[in-house]
Amino acid sequence: MNKAEGEMRTHPDRDTLCYEIHDSWLGLVLIAASTYGLCAILFGDDRSALQQEFRCRFPKAAIVPPQKSDQALIKIVLALVDAQTIKTPPLDLRGTDFQKRIWRALLDVPA
Repeated sequence: MNKAEGEMRTHPDRDTLCYEIHDSWLGLVLIAASTYGLCAILFGDDRSALQQEFRCRFPKAAIVPPQKSDQALIKIVLALVDAQTIKTPPLDLRGTDFQKRIWRALLDVPA
C-alpha cells in the first residue's frame, strides 16, 4: 500500500482503494487507503451509511479488498483511534494546495 511515506501525488481519474470497517470506542470506523497511504478515516454508527459516505467521497475509485500488507496500516490507525500510539501512518493527502499545507502543519502538532 505504501509507495513512499508521506508522498504527495497527482491523483489519476480512477484510484484503486481498499477499506475496512472496525469497531472502536468511538463507534464504527472506516479506514481507507490507496497504494500511497491512508486516504480516509470515517466515523459513524451505521456500516451502510459509512460505505455510502466513502463512495460519495471517492465516486470514481475502484474498490478492492485489503491485502495482507494493508493490515499493518489498519492496525496503526486503530491504535491511533484507541490512543495506543502516536506514530503517524503514511498518508495520501488530497485537496487543494492550501488544504495540503494545513494537513502538513497539523502533522507537526505534538500529540
